[in-house]
Amino acid sequence: MKLKDLLSDTPVPVIMERTFYPESLNLDLSEKEIMDGMLFGYCSWDGKELKSLDGDNYSLDEDIERFEWDEDGSLTYWTRSEWTGG
Repeated sequence: MKLKDLLSDTPVPVIMERTFYPESLNLDLSEKEIMDGMLFGYCSWDGKELKSLDGDNYSLDEDIERFEWDEDGSLTYWTRSEWTGG
């Protein structure tokens, strides 16, 4: 599923993007940490386009692995990043 599949013409004031940790770290993390993942950043949706709230770039074509709508109308979604050693 893509981010654009979750959004309609209804504005979403806060969208939080999270990414899962690399699997190599999962042995060192709690189940909650694994499920929560790592914060990537924040954007918003005005009903027509994404607006960065932190200066990063966000895409409607982002592949979504999991998502949650909050009672206040905010959205959190999780992606899977490619991790490289360095």
